[in-house]
Amino acid sequence: MAGLFREVIKPGAFREAIGRDDVVFLINHEGLPLARTRSKTLKLSEDDKGLRMETMLDAEDPDVKSIIGKMRRGDLDKMSFAFRAEVQEWDDTQDLPLRTIKKASLFDVSIVTTPAYEGTEIGLRSLDQARKAQNFHAAQKRIRMKMNLALRERENG
Repeated sequence: MAGLFREVIKPGAFREAIGRDDVVFLINHEGLPLARTRSKTLKLSEDDKGLRMETMLDAEDPDVKSIIGKMRRGDLDKMSFAFRAEVQEWDDTQDLPLRTIKKASLFDVSIVTTPAYEGTEIGLRSLDQARKAQNFHAAQKRIRMKMNLALRERENG
């Protein structure tokens, strides 16, 4: 963070916050919300990369209209999140201290011009693309289940 220290967020740090905190989706951590968890227009989860968000944006919302073209061009393609550490550890044994976040509260997730973490990303998918991806993953799961069932039947029979 600005060269003062390094920061690591442990897997599971947002587990409680995801089900508890009312989180809003903003532009550069400001303005009116584009979506929020309380209204169920923003869905948060944790995956193997970290905090994940999904939302159905209102195409008629002027704030949404102001970012869509910039996202398509790649001018806006990074994310950030505002949080408060609830449980953290510090390692001061290195030149740059290391802060490890073990548990945190969430305030917002934002599409940003300049992220604190360069590894973030955001992208657009149409509803049709999202449904196709969801159907593909469901089909993969059904195939795995059938294969497992066939293997069990073969082992038992």
